[in-house]
Amino acid sequence: MKATNSTIQANHIRRLMIDKFVSLGLNEDDASVIALHLTETSLDGTDTHGIRLFPTYVKEFEGGRSNPKPHIKVENESAVSALIDAGGANGIIAAEYAIKIAIDKAKREGLSAIVVKNSNHFGAAINYSKQAAKEGLIAISLTNSDALVSLAGGKEPLLGTNPIGFSAPAHEQAFHSDFATSQVSYSKVKHWQKVGAEIPFGCARDESGEESAQSQKVSSLQALGGYKGQGLGFMVQILTAVLGGAPFDHELSHLYSEPYDKPREVAHFFLVINPSLFGHSQDFKSRVDGLISEARAHSPLATLPGEIESQTKNIRLSEGIPIEPEFKAWLDELETPITP
Repeated sequence: MKATNSTIQANHIRRLMIDKFVSLGLNEDDASVIALHLTETSLDGTDTHGIRLFPTYVKEFEGGRSNPKPHIKVENESAVSALIDAGGANGIIAAEYAIKIAIDKAKREGLSAIVVKNSNHFGAAINYSKQAAKEGLIAISLTNSDALVSLAGGKEPLLGTNPIGFSAPAHEQAFHSDFATSQVSYSKVKHWQKVGAEIPFGCARDESGEESAQSQKVSSLQALGGYKGQGLGFMVQILTAVLGGAPFDHELSHLYSEPYDKPREVAHFFLVINPSLFGHSQDFKSRVDGLISEARAHSPLATLPGEIESQTKNIRLSEGIPIEPEFKAWLDELETPITP
């Protein structure tokens, strides 16, 4: 494998993923889309939603949770909206299908709202709003997810981490923001559990519903910003699962757990707005540039959304994407020819 010092080059891991997905029944185009999403997300430094998902997606295709040849169909369509049945597709494929429709409608009609049901994990939410921003459009992308977040005083998880991706176009650099509605991601908790580290107070709860800093006793995550984050989590669930007639967060199976042979029925939501509805789109881009310039002048030390990702990408394109020993071993096994 072309990896040194626990890194792997983006082009190499992308090719590995394409070949594996095609061997599982996907066509070359769909395999390439998933591989591109995962690779680009890792290049940006969002490792939890990048190439680390490769083994999980393989399990989903092998077990039947994700359909390698889904029949995606549009239901209840209007000039500015659509409900899409993803047919059990991988979430990235379903979301790509949806965001293209959303962008096309917003260009024609000024705005669009698309709901997707019967889907699976769709990677990083920001990937879809970014596509709209490249077309000069504002976008919000949402998905519900399996329950990991408990309410204040609750003992059992009720809400997913339910991420929000937001993008706005600009002349110089588009504005991108992507965040979960939990205080921390579950992937971070898994890492802290692995190394035996304590969790920052206010991030998780134990089985009794009490706040805990002991990673081994974590039973649920806490919402971002307390009850305000709870509100955001509910908002995402309402715009995805409730609006799409899909299962609630606490009814979904967990991404990293069995069964891998049953569809998860995740739901997504995309809102795309054409700035020309409210004036000149070029003027809007200039104003976004102006806002960012003022923010930098206000606090030169502040890190604005997208800056760390841009810096990380430049480094990883040169030095490779870091990979953990277990993942490297899995890739090595994947590349090792089976002798009869």
